Amino acid sequence: MSGVGISFGADRIYDVLEQMDKFPEETAATTKVLFINFGEKEELFCLPILSQLRANGINAEIYPASHKMKKQMTYANNKNIPYVIMVGESEMEEGVVSLKNMETGDQEKLTPEQLIEKLA
Repeated sequence: MSGVGISFGADRIYDVLEQMDKFPEETAATTKVLFINFGEKEELFCLPILSQLRANGINAEIYPASHKMKKQMTYANNKNIPYVIMVGESEMEEGVVSLKNMETGDQEKLTPEQLIEKLA
């Protein structure tokens, strides 16, 4: 079966860019922190903090729906996201977030300013 097309050798271009270390840095950047989504109130509390992180060059995302926590944590593990942020009633009352290190399991409460300082 005949066909028509053109290719510049995407594999070859990729190999050359990699060999010459010419990939832009932002293409290698991955999510550094995932906000666990517990519900609408918590999401509304987290969105301004998420924006602050991004404005400070920290790659962050929020899980798109309030699924079970195990599913969200599995997502973070599968994407090798080093930190997750959890916000519940007590965190919202205190104006802080709970930051969990996914590698060590350590967890601490931080203000948004302390969070930016720690992750930057």
